[in-house]
Amino acid sequence: MADPDNNSPPDATTSTTRRWWLRRWLNRMELDRATFYVVATRVWRLLAGPLTAVLISLNFSPEVQGFYVSFWFMLSLQALVDLGISGVILQSATHEWAHLCLDRGEVAGPSGHRRQLAALDTFFRGWFRRASIAFALAMAPIGWCFFSDGSEAANTVAWTAPWIVLTMVTGASLALTPRIAILEGCGQIAAVNRMRLAQMICGNLGVWAAIAAGLNLWVAVVAASIQWLGEVTLLLQFRRFFQSLPAPPADARPRDWNELVRPMQRRLGVQTGVKFFANNLLTLVVHRYHGAAASGPVGLTWNLLNAVQQAAFAWVHTRRPLFGQYVAQRNWSKLNAVFRRLTIIAALLAVAGVLVAVGIVAVLPHIDHKIARVLASRLLGAPETAIIGAMLVANLLASSYGVYLGAHRRAPMVWVAASCDLLTAALVWWLGSRYGVLPAAIGMLAVSTVLRLPGTIWIWRRCRTAWHSEP
Repeated sequence: MADPDNNSPPDATTSTTRRWWLRRWLNRMELDRATFYVVATRVWRLLAGPLTAVLISLNFSPEVQGFYVSFWFMLSLQALVDLGISGVILQSATHEWAHLCLDRGEVAGPSGHRRQLAALDTFFRGWFRRASIAFALAMAPIGWCFFSDGSEAANTVAWTAPWIVLTMVTGASLALTPRIAILEGCGQIAAVNRMRLAQMICGNLGVWAAIAAGLNLWVAVVAASIQWLGEVTLLLQFRRFFQSLPAPPADARPRDWNELVRPMQRRLGVQTGVKFFANNLLTLVVHRYHGAAASGPVGLTWNLLNAVQQAAFAWVHTRRPLFGQYVAQRNWSKLNAVFRRLTIIAALLAVAGVLVAVGIVAVLPHIDHKIARVLASRLLGAPETAIIGAMLVANLLASSYGVYLGAHRRAPMVWVAASCDLLTAALVWWLGSRYGVLPAAIGMLAVSTVLRLPGTIWIWRRCRTAWHSEP
């Protein structure tokens, strides 16, 4: 019983102890605020994904579901517009931000670094504005050619108008890419990730409401519009940040454009272009050769497993600005120690998430419940899920080493990654079109574990030794 003469709450010590225990655990897991928002976003996606899948399964026909997931995989072609430029913007902004700070919402620091940051913003904002218009104008006919395959589903599903509007909204969102990348590189990654979390929650709520309202493929337009509104809101919150940057000359280009920025962008552009086909081709191949109904389970399963991978990868991905600052300061010991811890945590979490996903998929067919039966029919089986999950874990490790090397504003492993992606795309097309999902998944896993990951580690070791010994 508490002492009546003691003015402290009876559980104050216990609460403090619990807070310190929680803080120690979070520190041990390297979970800072930026990472928390990313993980929360991915966890929400994992929790909301099955509900969305159930609602889609109950309200969409298999053909409409196939078009819905194929829409999103087709829109991943925007990676061919980005071509790795957003990563270059982030890393370049990180190196400038190492000498700058935020003072009452405005950028403060040496004028030279402020001018370079302004040049980065002006140059790439103009580039993305033109590229986003070209993307929206090109994707409408590309989608028309792909989806108008003469099948019964293509003639009966009302997909044309939603697809055209969806490409326009996606193009508008693409135009905002450079400023969001600059904010991430300038230490505002927590704010960006908080916006992403709000986007995900509001997007799911909007999608659920649109499904309940019977909007069918217009649901995709609702989701894309919410994403665009979230990004616009974030940039309005940081309008003083960009207004405080000095006006650069009309022909200004980022620092080290010819020596570092352009070569890195070219390498990353090649890698990003072929990576699109490696990561998104399976669903589209199944849609094209086996029908819209068969592509639905592939897309839903891939999205769920990808959410697991991205949640784990957040431990490494959100520290890109930190890695860039360590490189700028030549603090190699700190860089290596933090990278090692984060990579181990990310790998363990990814493996655990894949095992849970495989277990759920394996159990669903044996549960005598309507929702379980619906989910089991709209997801891939346990063997395909396990193989794709293992492939994504291997790719996570390779991507983590890529983040380490990218912090040096160099991309030495681009040709290994591009070669592996081309081989993966070729195997997916050949095996997937002829034999189905399982052989294609086995081919993807073989490339990732036999070629991509060993080759990436070998390059990482050589480059780390060479770069860190430079004067």
